Amino acid sequence: MSTPPNGMSPAEYRAAIEQAWAAPRLRYKLHPHQKRAYDDVRTMVEGKRKKRRLWRWSRRLGKTTTSEVHAVEGCILTPGGRYVVAAPSGEHLEKFVRPAIDMITADAPPELRPVWNGRLSEYKFPDYGRARGSIIALYGCDTDRKISHMGRGPAANGIIFEEAGEIPDLKKARSVTAPQLLSLRHQPYSGWMLFVGTPPQSAAHYYAVLSRLYRQDGRELHYTIYDGHYTAKEIDNFIEDEADGQPIEEYKDSEDFRREFLAEIISDPSRKVLKFATEPRLKECVERYRALGKRPSHFVAYEGMDVGWSPDWTFWLLAWGHHEKQMLVVEKELFFRNGFQPDALATEVKQAEAEVLGPARRSPYQQQWLEPRRWSDYSPFLLQDLAAKHDLVFATTAKDDRDTAISACDRMIPGYGNAGLLAINPEGCPMLIQQMEAAIWNKGRTDFDRGAARAMGHYDGVASLVYLSRNVVKTENPFPPDHLLPKGYGIITLPQEPRVMTEADKWATLYGMEAD
Repeated sequence: MSTPPNGMSPAEYRAAIEQAWAAPRLRYKLHPHQKRAYDDVRTMVEGKRKKRRLWRWSRRLGKTTTSEVHAVEGCILTPGGRYVVAAPSGEHLEKFVRPAIDMITADAPPELRPVWNGRLSEYKFPDYGRARGSIIALYGCDTDRKISHMGRGPAANGIIFEEAGEIPDLKKARSVTAPQLLSLRHQPYSGWMLFVGTPPQSAAHYYAVLSRLYRQDGRELHYTIYDGHYTAKEIDNFIEDEADGQPIEEYKDSEDFRREFLAEIISDPSRKVLKFATEPRLKECVERYRALGKRPSHFVAYEGMDVGWSPDWTFWLLAWGHHEKQMLVVEKELFFRNGFQPDALATEVKQAEAEVLGPARRSPYQQQWLEPRRWSDYSPFLLQDLAAKHDLVFATTAKDDRDTAISACDRMIPGYGNAGLLAINPEGCPMLIQQMEAAIWNKGRTDFDRGAARAMGHYDGVASLVYLSRNVVKTENPFPPDHLLPKGYGIITLPQEPRVMTEADKWATLYGMEAD
């Protein structure tokens, strides 16, 4: 038994521990940051839907101890239950998982203290008492055969992936074990899955993909070394030791420190498409959007579209130019995963334009009203169909000098001197933000990678953003000459009717010509 807290006698402490095991509520074993994670998972498993969570934590914050508390509590709350713990290897289980479970159960009453069975690689609780034969089954996942063997196990009440970013084929490990949750999902403390880890070396790893997806709807818990139980002095001393003579700020900006202790997902810099699209800088894009407040009275709207055929996506973005701040503000995204659907696209584009720009789908420019400036990559049948059938005219964007266009887009992200003039609506463009952070080149640097990016298509949102950024004219002034001047001050403007684009205008615009 550990030392009683100040003001509590050994007998009182023993009674409190017995009460905690009877509940069971083992929060007393955890630090404050671990207790927040513990409470989040308890809320998840007691709910009815979305019983998936991902922890992206710095090293040395007690991930394994915190997660295994849930396996132990589950065994007590669900007599005869089975909880699965998967780890990168058997060695990892021996070094980290088993010591954590042994530590957690060291002060348990005899009837709630499991026994290790090395032959079956599982902890089994006594057949008497509240747990009545519940099992915690441990699996190493370092080979395809071991992952397949794990998938052939019986039904499970809950599954924990320890150090998930180091499991070689996490996607397969998840897919083969998920069906085990199906038949027991209605039992107490059942049907849940938890991914625990520090970011992997590759941002294309499935753990990184899940991190971005779960972050989108608040199912990811991110802790840096500064969020744990260490004092500022302890952290500073540690950083000084680790820097090993290197300038402190330089070490803190290194990939190793950012990945291991800030828990950032970092792409291979030699393959990353948008080098400035790191998690902190993309957060700044979001903060800039939230700081804008009310949209200006006059602006020019822009649209960019990348057309994809299955398995690639068709991705569309709506943005507008903030002339005074010289900022591109991306408001809305649409994407279609299963090939191109022109009628559905046209319907949703018009709805999005009405939502963002108003019912007339027009934005004021000088004394006239113009349609949003639209660009797309070349797809003649699609563009003709959208213009003729749906009154949506897209001009074909230039695609020459690819690397220069991507670099110019990259420099719009905050962090590149004073050129970071990009703001993004996080509610309207969650997938765009994920793709910007994740996008990498293929090994030949001839195209965007399609490997683990299937969950994000072909990074088509990044292509759409590049089309937008290369076609925006920052010097265009959307304000009329008498804007903000006193009424009648020196400038006489005649009322003008909205200019309606004729059919000839539409086709001429489509093919880059002037109408007769």
